[in-house]
Amino acid sequence: MKTWLLKVYDKVLFIGCTLLFISQIFLGREVGLAESPSADLRQFSIIDHSGLNYLEPEKVTSVLPGDILYYRKLGDIDWLSAEIPSVKILKRTNMSVVTEAGENLEGTLVSDLNLGVGWSQSVESISIKQKRETIFIPLKSIAKLSTNQQILLPPSLQEYDWSENEISLYQRLNLNPVDSLNLSGRQKWVGSKTESNASKYDLFTPPIIYIDDGKLTARLPEKDKPQELQEPFGLKLIDATKSPHFLKLVSWVGDIPYFEDTQVKLSPGSSRNARNRLEMGKFYKRDPDRKPGQPSLIECQQSDSEKLIRVEHFVVQQHKNTETGGLRLVGRSLVQDFLLGGEPFEINSLMKEVYAGDYTFKFTLTLPLTPPQDIEISSKDEGRTFSLSGRTFHVKQIDLKANRITLIKKDPRVLEDIEKTFSF
Repeated sequence: MKTWLLKVYDKVLFIGCTLLFISQIFLGREVGLAESPSADLRQFSIIDHSGLNYLEPEKVTSVLPGDILYYRKLGDIDWLSAEIPSVKILKRTNMSVVTEAGENLEGTLVSDLNLGVGWSQSVESISIKQKRETIFIPLKSIAKLSTNQQILLPPSLQEYDWSENEISLYQRLNLNPVDSLNLSGRQKWVGSKTESNASKYDLFTPPIIYIDDGKLTARLPEKDKPQELQEPFGLKLIDATKSPHFLKLVSWVGDIPYFEDTQVKLSPGSSRNARNRLEMGKFYKRDPDRKPGQPSLIECQQSDSEKLIRVEHFVVQQHKNTETGGLRLVGRSLVQDFLLGGEPFEINSLMKEVYAGDYTFKFTLTLPLTPPQDIEISSKDEGRTFSLSGRTFHVKQIDLKANRITLIKKDPRVLEDIEKTFSF
C-alpha cells in the first residue's frame, strides 16, 4: 500500500492543487461583491472642480465613463454601486494608452481631458508628449488608458459623506480572462517564472492560436503601426497685394502742401475726404477727438508713440506734358510713414494712387473637418493676434524687404508653438 501511495503521490498532489485552484476561482467570482478590497482602496480624496465633486484615488486606475464605482461603509458586508458619468485627467499627467490595434503608447497628456458618456464615438483626438514629439490619438481608437484619474461623482453622491467609506473599482460583471488580468488591485496568479520552463504558456492557461498569412501562430498578428501625423499649420497664403496709401497730394499754398485722407470722410454721408495741412518737418498723428468737417491729423511731438506722418520735403516744379507739349506745375513731397518703418517715399500731385510698400495679405484656413475661413492681414499688423476655429495665430514678423511674413500657431492641445514663414 505504501509503495502504491509513493507511486501516485505526485499525481494526487497535482490533482488536489488543481481542484483547489479552480474552486478558488469560481468561489471568488461568486462572492465578488463581498470580497475585501486591498487597503489602498481606502486611500482617496474628494476634489472640487467648479462646484462638482470628483473622487481621486491615490493610485493609477483605468476606469472609463459607464464603468461602476463600488463603495461601502467600513465594516459593512454589502457593496453599493453607482455608474461613473465622467472621468477627468489633468494635463501634464503621465499616462499609458492601449489602442484597439494593440499598440501601447506612453507619454504626458498635453491638455486637460474630460471623458463623458459617448466619448468613444467622438471624432476628437487626445495629444500626448513623448520626449520632443507630440502624437495625436483618436478617442475612438482607445481601448484602455491607465493614469491618475479624477472620477466625477453622480448627482446622488455629490453630498455623500466619504469619511468612513472604502471604494472598489473592480469591474465585476461580464469579465473575460483578459479584462480580469488588468483589474487594478486584484491579486492574480501569473504562473511560473522559472527559466526551466521553455513553454510560451503559463500553467492552466489554454493557448490562443491565430492564423497569420495562412500560418498558425501563438502571437497576435501585429497591424501596421499607423503614422501619427501632427495637425497641419492650417493657414495658406492666397494673395499678397500692394495697398494704396491713405494720403493723396491735392493742392498747396506756397510751400505748404494739402493732403486728402482717403480713409476719413469730411463728414458722415459725405463723398469728400478730410483734408490736412501738413507743414514740413513737423510730426502728425490721427486726431482721436475729431469732429465732422475737421482735419483727420493733428500735430504731435516726435516722442509720441502714436506719431504717424512727417513731410520731410516739399517742392513745386514745372512738368512737361508729353502728350500736349505744354507745361504744368506739379507738387512733389517726400513723406515718412512711421507705421511702414519710416522710409521716405514720394507723393506727388500727378499720382492717382500712392503705393508706399504697404501690403494686404489674404490667408485661408485649411484644416480637416473645419469650414474654410478667410483672414486679411495688413503689413502694419506685425504683433497682431487672432483666433480661428479654436486656434490662435500671432503675426511674429513682416519683412517687406525680404518679402516674407512669419506666423506662430498656438494650439491648446500642443505644448510647443508652431512657426511658419510664407514668401510673397
